[in-house]
Amino acid sequence: IDDASEETVASIEDLIDERKQSVEKEGITLGSWSEEEVERLKGAVPVDQRSTPLHAAAVVGADVRNMENEDLGEVEDVVMDPKTGNMSYAILSHGGFLGVGEKQIAVPWKQLKVTDTGDTPVFVLNVSEEVLDNAPSFDRDSWAEIDNMEWRNTNDSYYQQHSSN
Repeated sequence: IDDASEETVASIEDLIDERKQSVEKEGITLGSWSEEEVERLKGAVPVDQRSTPLHAAAVVGADVRNMENEDLGEVEDVVMDPKTGNMSYAILSHGGFLGVGEKQIAVPWKQLKVTDTGDTPVFVLNVSEEVLDNAPSFDRDSWAEIDNMEWRNTNDSYYQQHSSN
């Protein structure tokens, strides 16, 4: 490894160490949730049963987790069905490191649950990180798959087979 690469790796390691220290100072243990957060996520309801409206600004950028405390990514965008006006998909950015190597995944909107309490909604998707790693994805610069009915059917079937909703 050349000197520039070693410096980059060292800088990333320093950033990770700093984040761990700040998290520990705040009394948060990495890999665990507070009882309040666990209860909040357990209380997540299907998106179409939420008692209050979801504002687009609160959806885009929201965290997506599963009940195994795995961070599955964040909502990058949403897709609306032009015929019905209903949400069809939440587009998740998943995987990668510091924004590099992330996959864009179209999760069927009805597969998601959302917390109904707190200022910031958290979405819950009942799949493992491994299932999401293997989910159909599409190129960040080409949304042609979303327009392709065959791709959408394959994508939707994948989530029906692997979700425990």
